[in-house]
Amino acid sequence: MAKKVNSDVEGKIQSALDEIRPYLQSDGGDISL
Repeated sequence: MAKKVNSDVEGKIQSALDEIRPYLQSDGGDISL
């Protein structure tokens, strides 16, 4: 069960990062998990 919740949270984090990544890259930084 914890594994399912963890992967769900990770998916939400990844999609959030995908949204902000272009702003970070244009600012000279990048985030990766």
